[in-house]
Amino acid sequence: MEYVIIMEMIFAFLEKCQENRDREEIEAGLNNPGIVEAVVIHHVMKKYLREHEGLRGKKLRKRVKAETRNGMKRLKAMPPVAIAAMMDDACGRNAA
Repeated sequence: MEYVIIMEMIFAFLEKCQENRDREEIEAGLNNPGIVEAVVIHHVMKKYLREHEGLRGKKLRKRVKAETRNGMKRLKAMPPVAIAAMMDDACGRNAA
């Protein structure tokens, strides 16, 4: 799986999210992920798997479910410092 592409997609979501929420609110959500963060991971993984791996139908649903679960586990395991660095990177892209 091409994680660089996935991270670019996540950064795009963070940039869009910053239009409606402030950085502290977004970071708080990432430090304690809930339904909003799960929906974002689900959407990004579904788009990636469709476009880059060509999955459709039942195979797509199963894979998206598994990848969303895995993404949530990884997000919950991330230390706040790593989340802050990710936000800095996304904010830097937004300012450029």
